[in-house]
Amino acid sequence: MATLGTTIDRIAAELRGRTDLSSNISDAIRSAIQHYETFVLPWNQIRDWKAFTTVSGTQWYSLTSNFLRFTHFKLTYNNHYISLIPKTLQWIEEQDTAVSPSTGAPNFYTIFANEVRLFPTPSGSYTAVGHYISRLATLSSSTTTAANSWLTAGEPLIRARAVA
Repeated sequence: MATLGTTIDRIAAELRGRTDLSSNISDAIRSAIQHYETFVLPWNQIRDWKAFTTVSGTQWYSLTSNFLRFTHFKLTYNNHYISLIPKTLQWIEEQDTAVSPSTGAPNFYTIFANEVRLFPTPSGSYTAVGHYISRLATLSSSTTTAANSWLTAGEPLIRARAVA
């Protein structure tokens, strides 16, 4: 299993033993992770996450702190799925003022400030289920023994980007 320290050492070796670049290499690794973290990859997906249960009349719901973006988002109601369509906040707010009544079974959603807004406003109890891209634990610059899936399953990808 690769750690931050072993990945730094491997990149330094690829750069002809430039051990004086450890700090720069560490920064390049974090930058590479940041570049790829919203990509759909085998090690950063969460499947069938029960996000929340709606409450009649409530539009906004908090998301988990490691949430980056949905790859699929749906509601369940009476054992049926309602796939939700992503829209902009502006679109939802315009529809909310133009459509009356704006309550019912939601069909649309938007993400803003790590919260999800449903439209129309739920008129009952629905279970929100999503597949999403998860932000993995941040690697500390001072802990070279730190590891996460970016440095195990994704190490070749991260090394290639960090060296480029």
